[in-house]
Amino acid sequence: MDEQTLHDVYLRAWALIVRESAPELVMTSYNRVQGEWAFAHPKFINLLRNQLGFDGSIMTDWFASWEGITSGRILFDSGASSPFFFTAPGFMSSNSLYAAGVDMEMPFCSKNRDAVSEAQLCSDAQDSCETKQYLDAAVTRILRSKSRYGLFGQSSNLSRTTWDNEKFD
Repeated sequence: MDEQTLHDVYLRAWALIVRESAPELVMTSYNRVQGEWAFAHPKFINLLRNQLGFDGSIMTDWFASWEGITSGRILFDSGASSPFFFTAPGFMSSNSLYAAGVDMEMPFCSKNRDAVSEAQLCSDAQDSCETKQYLDAAVTRILRSKSRYGLFGQSSNLSRTTWDNEKFD
């Protein structure tokens, strides 16, 4: 897909969504756009945040950061009846996700993932000011969303938006 089609067709719809409904959270998708995985590519996240003005949180879809999805391979635990219990590491770096602008990685059932991810992030944050900045930005956006919805004990300052079909027909 060329840049003009991306902007005139696809981003136009996203611009309408961001402008008219002010979503608090966007979930990325598994698909490729212009040959790049959309779920964690800085280009697409920057378009959403900077060009379209989205200021909410961005999270991956379930399993999106697992390399088995992006490489087309599936690993099975020999004792599991489904591919949802992975025993081998094979995940995209959490630091890469945060560097791309993702705020939250959706969890899933893995015997190794949570420990690997937490240890990796702690190590990266100790070694890199850049990683600390990525994490600070992600946490700030998530906490801002929680505050907007009154999830810290205070009342919400948001009013419910309703869709006006006639406005967009």
